[in-house]
Amino acid sequence: AYGLYQKAQAADISGSLPSLPTLQRVAALECAIALDPDFEQAYSDLSISYARLKSIVSAQGYRARSGSLLDQLKRRRPRSRAAWAIEVELEDDMYALATRCVDAILRGDGLYAYPHPTGWHDVRAGLGRAHAHGGLHSEGHQYFSLVDRRGEPQRYDNWLHQLGCLVAIGEFPAALEHAQRMKAVTPTPQALLTEWEFIAHLGLGNFDAALDLSTQLPDLNHWFPAEAIVYAFEGQAVAFDSPPNEYEDAISDNDITGYSLLAIGQIEQGLEHLEQRVRTLKEFGDCHWLGFRLPIYMCLFTTEVKQHPRFKQLVDALHLDVDSRTRLQQKISSISSVTGIEAAPLLAI
Repeated sequence: AYGLYQKAQAADISGSLPSLPTLQRVAALECAIALDPDFEQAYSDLSISYARLKSIVSAQGYRARSGSLLDQLKRRRPRSRAAWAIEVELEDDMYALATRCVDAILRGDGLYAYPHPTGWHDVRAGLGRAHAHGGLHSEGHQYFSLVDRRGEPQRYDNWLHQLGCLVAIGEFPAALEHAQRMKAVTPTPQALLTEWEFIAHLGLGNFDAALDLSTQLPDLNHWFPAEAIVYAFEGQAVAFDSPPNEYEDAISDNDITGYSLLAIGQIEQGLEHLEQRVRTLKEFGDCHWLGFRLPIYMCLFTTEVKQHPRFKQLVDALHLDVDSRTRLQQKISSISSVTGIEAAPLLAI
């Protein structure tokens, strides 16, 4: 079973779209669980692998597979930490997730001085996720920082959330420092790490550094037209040798296409793409991911974009409106004496 697990870990799934290695990883993990039904880490990794196949399975199929996996694990190990990790991944209501985490913290349940060595969610990291995906990136970063201590095992997903939160709240120097820290321990930086480092450079006006980054890492341009975004950010007219829908073919299941189109001034096309993404992700209960990512790209958008009626409707659809975020902040206030984290002023979205 462990040999199959290692084989699954060796599969290259760094791309955005489902691929043969992803399917091979799923098969290896399913076989590992069949051989050892108590192999908790295999359950957690398999749930994440199922999530990567969303674009080729129905919403019902994805939920059924992950739900069945969770039920199987909880029958064998009712208090499994892996079960908690899967539940966090499946939860689509960030207020409900925050409520569960707060209740656990008040009970003193599921708290560790650092994340479990296998990378499963600390309850505080779950709370960080709830706030970051609910548009409270400042508070989200603080909670993720609670479980990020030097010299102790860390979950890459937590680090990536910290980076995104720093960019979203405009802490660009800290974001670049954090990106370098991640690169030091990551042999092949993932695309999102590169994009958010790119945005941090733009936020600081480091246009040459941003262009240099896009030149050094061609994959960045595979996701969005980095050079064109730099020129648009500088206020220059943007011209294309080829239509932007080339990017659509490559990443049709990704909201970054929409952010790119907004950034280069193609507002109607960008909004149409993001509206379609919202409709699709609602089927899977994953709209909260857009709630996390949209503020990260906000500094690329002009005032015209931010004041567009359809953009405001999009913000409301993602529960990033003031009322939704204020309600989520109340959860922080209820345990500030335990965590030492106070609610931050709401950022304009």
